Amino acid sequence: MNGSPNSASVLVASPVSFPDQEVSRFSRWGGLLAALTTTEDFKTASRDDPDIEQMVDTVQRLEASLQDCAVHGPQKMVDAFTACQLTPALLNRWNSPVLDGLWQAVTGRTPDGVTPFALNPPHDTAELLNRLIWPRAYPEAVDLVLGLKGVPQGGSVVLPAIVTCACAGYGDILKRLLLASPIDQIARVYLLHRLPMIAACGQIACCELLFPLVVPFGIAVRDEARPIATALTERAAAGALKVVKFLLSHYDFAAIAVEQAAIAACSSSPAPDETFQLLFDSVRKPSEHFLPGILRAAASSNRIAIVQQILEHGVDAAACAEAAVDALTLGCGTEVLNLLLPRLNPEDREEVIVMAFRCDSDSFSLNIVNTLVESLRDHPRLAVQHIMDEGLVQAVSRVRPDHAKMFLHHGAHARAGDDYILYLAALSGRADVMELLLGAADVDAECAARYRQQMSQPTGLLGLAQQLRESKSELWSDATRRDGALVEPRHELCAALIGGSVPALEWLMIPPTRCRLESAWPLMQAVTAGSVALVRVLLDPRSVDDLNSNSRQLRSFLTAALNVARESYNFVMIKLLFDSSVPKQNLSLSDIRQAVQANDPFTRR
Repeated sequence: MNGSPNSASVLVASPVSFPDQEVSRFSRWGGLLAALTTTEDFKTASRDDPDIEQMVDTVQRLEASLQDCAVHGPQKMVDAFTACQLTPALLNRWNSPVLDGLWQAVTGRTPDGVTPFALNPPHDTAELLNRLIWPRAYPEAVDLVLGLKGVPQGGSVVLPAIVTCACAGYGDILKRLLLASPIDQIARVYLLHRLPMIAACGQIACCELLFPLVVPFGIAVRDEARPIATALTERAAAGALKVVKFLLSHYDFAAIAVEQAAIAACSSSPAPDETFQLLFDSVRKPSEHFLPGILRAAASSNRIAIVQQILEHGVDAAACAEAAVDALTLGCGTEVLNLLLPRLNPEDREEVIVMAFRCDSDSFSLNIVNTLVESLRDHPRLAVQHIMDEGLVQAVSRVRPDHAKMFLHHGAHARAGDDYILYLAALSGRADVMELLLGAADVDAECAARYRQQMSQPTGLLGLAQQLRESKSELWSDATRRDGALVEPRHELCAALIGGSVPALEWLMIPPTRCRLESAWPLMQAVTAGSVALVRVLLDPRSVDDLNSNSRQLRSFLTAALNVARESYNFVMIKLLFDSSVPKQNLSLSDIRQAVQANDPFTRR
């Protein structure tokens, strides 16, 4: 329908006629027509006034088209609505909530009094009914459809609308739908799996209406995988205190379900601790895994008050060690570490710190690293020297001069691992990092002068790295050395990628070095820095074949890097990574879904 026809162009050929008892029916359309039905000369006016005649004809035709809509589908109603040629101006003047609702159902848009009619019909009666409720609710239109038997008793047509009402908080409409179509077994199964979504909307009044019809109040929920238990865990994670109270007060959850919800409440909820406390207090006989699970989740989320509470209840050192590792891996604050590290024996503390240093993470602030190092102050020097050296290896391979300076200050050896740390500094291409190491206490003046002279050669830092590898590689591969754990091939690519040294990376990708990418993290750092030249080298066809023997693992690395490029809207990098991250054949629906969700123009095209 184009344009805005005048009233005369849509009149029917013959006068409208209807019995007296029909007049009262028009009032349910509301607005101007309902007001006119209260006048004494309504029937006469409906014959003599073209505008009133058009209103009466329109509603009669639409009512007729809605009869048995659930059986024959909504097409008859759609055709009738289109034939009536309604315009925004007519809708404004008639002011009928039922017509407004049908406009929304047929176009998919809420009438705004300006936007012209554009057909976008519902594909079935269930969608038609649902569109009368969302995005705006029209209770009068729902009543009309239900009253005209547009939906069958006990039919599944109303189920999507029931879910929409429950999610949106339209309690009155929900009651009407439940009366029109009582919940049978098919409906119960349908609604059961949507309870978590309904609970997520937090409409308690609607939950109180619907939940007991699907899962009777007071029932014992013994399976933590049931939808009602899933709803509890998800609402706990979101800190939805009112919904959690509602569920706990009406259902008898198994202890394991409540424990899982309590762990979720302290692992991801940004809300205060009331939700967690309610669940925690509901666990009468905690399992042996409950307190350690809470501690790990709370430490990882930096929930200080909960960590203190669990420590006061008493947990063993192993649980504290696991919590410390989780917290460090996910980037906790120093306050959590100060609570956990003193509870570890020296050996466990040293092991946790070494594991932390080896994590692929850029979230370690200097304060956190300093806290870890300070916790070793009372340990024998012989026991912690390799930890200091290990920390220096990680700092240099990740090109963190501030961290490297701190480890050197605490006695780390710049020449540990038979100059392996100096080799990594040379690979990074960063003269400032190399100079920092050459000024360390364990580097004598003769050694420093020799390396500075090599750095001054035309080949520069890369030439120094090549000389070191040629002369020291056999020593680095000696597994019997005391500090053999320092030497790991993954450090080399990391130093070159994060340092931004294209020549060093090119050298590492050819024989005899032929380094392999063993994690996505250094590649993601290069993408974050916008180092297109580095990524080109890494994705060169001559390199990719041997970059990683596990093509699926390599693809996961490239996908992670591609997501970083998308977050920074770096379309040059996106184009570069896209072809390598998507399989050349056997493209899956998952690949297409990820492309759509990426929401960048290149990927979608």
